[in-house]
Amino acid sequence: MAFIQSWLTIIILVAFFVKLRIGLVLYLAYFFLVPYFNINFLGISLSWNFANILLLIAFVIDYYKHHGKVRLDLRPFYPFIFFYVMMLIMMPFQEFVPTDIALNSWRANMMTNILFPIVMWNVSRYDTKVVKYCKNCMLVVIIIVVLYGIFLLSLKGMNPYVFFMAQINNAELREAQFGEQTARLMTKISSVFTHPMIFGLFLGLAMVYLYSLKDKMKSLFIYLLMIFVVGCIFLCGIRTPIGAIFVTVLFYLLMSRQIKLMIYAIILGFICYLIIENIPELSATIDSIFTRGNRQTNVEGSSFEMRFEQFNGCLREIRDCIVFGKGYGWSSYYISIHELHPVLLAFESLVFVVLCNNGIVGVFIWVITFIWLFRGVYRKTKNITLLVMTLAVYYIGYSIITGEYGYMQYFIIFYTLILMNSNGTLSRGSELN
Repeated sequence: MAFIQSWLTIIILVAFFVKLRIGLVLYLAYFFLVPYFNINFLGISLSWNFANILLLIAFVIDYYKHHGKVRLDLRPFYPFIFFYVMMLIMMPFQEFVPTDIALNSWRANMMTNILFPIVMWNVSRYDTKVVKYCKNCMLVVIIIVVLYGIFLLSLKGMNPYVFFMAQINNAELREAQFGEQTARLMTKISSVFTHPMIFGLFLGLAMVYLYSLKDKMKSLFIYLLMIFVVGCIFLCGIRTPIGAIFVTVLFYLLMSRQIKLMIYAIILGFICYLIIENIPELSATIDSIFTRGNRQTNVEGSSFEMRFEQFNGCLREIRDCIVFGKGYGWSSYYISIHELHPVLLAFESLVFVVLCNNGIVGVFIWVITFIWLFRGVYRKTKNITLLVMTLAVYYIGYSIITGEYGYMQYFIIFYTLILMNSNGTLSRGSELN
């Protein structure tokens, strides 16, 4: 398997320079389906950082081959560029994360989160075949992720694929990555990802993406795939995607002024809740949102009361640095040293992460970033704007419930794919201001 992964990686990297279109599609599939990228090939250390650098070089070469057809377009990514520039500007005012660690974390996040999407978007503007190839690639990815997730239900929490990939990539694998199976009655599954929470995030983002394709492909196929995705949302063993997808659906129906459907959705949700209450495994998972836990049902979960206590703990943590916070990536830095915070635990909410890392200024930066995303580049194309807003609502809602553990990279890739698939004229950038 290590041999196969090594050669697959080499093929992708070579494809960047031979046929960038093919390299992008292979890299897209690798990003979602291969949980680790840390292998040694003939003395060369292959990693995400190395691949992204080669991708950037290959894109520059390929772009200048097509120079004159289109101009480089960064406008869809201005909000994210603004976000990372502001994070960099804030660093001199933060003192709780060593500068070298903060800078390295910032560099890695920026390259991972926006470099690949920028390349995909710009290549699609002068090579329209990329749009179709990426769409077909994502459909295959979603099918594989869903089917493997369903298969894992029979293994009671074991994940042989991720376990084996961790071994050959020399990655530390802990029980927590599979969701601490003893904590709930219902088995948690992570599919091809390293943690059930990433799987849950993927499912909701994939739902919005599939919905964006319903008018461009055979509806029966798309709706059938969406049914399987919804099934995984309820069977993956974690409550976060259930709550996040329900809020997302209500948001979409409200913004699209489908009030009757929204009312029906609320009624259907209530009926589903009544059904769930009669299924012990599902009931225990859902009820853990509202209670601290019940020893009789062997369930522990984050309650509203616990979240309020953690919020107060968050304010106490930053009382001496409330304006700029403790530093870029401080929450991850803290966990790497202490594993868990005595009050905030693993910083299981985007609110705690933003306040602790970047303070009040950080909150404003996040708000401005998403307002810019919603109202800036695509405000004249209402359907696309609504889809992007819906995607963002799921990402933000999910992160507020469970934290931010590198989830932005998945959100930005799905965001880019929706823009690419929106329509032919938009893909060529003709509707951009």
